[in-house]
Amino acid sequence: MVLSMCKEKSVDENRELLEHLPLLKCKCGAEILLLPDLKVMNHAIEVHVAGHRKKEKDPRKAAAAASHIRQILTEQLFKKTSEMNK
Repeated sequence: MVLSMCKEKSVDENRELLEHLPLLKCKCGAEILLLPDLKVMNHAIEVHVAGHRKKEKDPRKAAAAASHIRQILTEQLFKKTSEMNK
């Protein structure tokens, strides 16, 4: 009983923390934590984009999907970064 109460408290604390963390959200539902290191952030986006590219069989559609996802995530990155600097 005590363990389950501690676990519930931990889950609630984690939810509160997640609500305050800056996240990029892909249209597939994936979330990428916004990191202060631009090189690492770019790598995280590219890893996610590569996953989208692999899902598509047609090379032209794969390239278009990758470009679209990269643009969505990059736009969010710039927007969130500018909001944080205010």
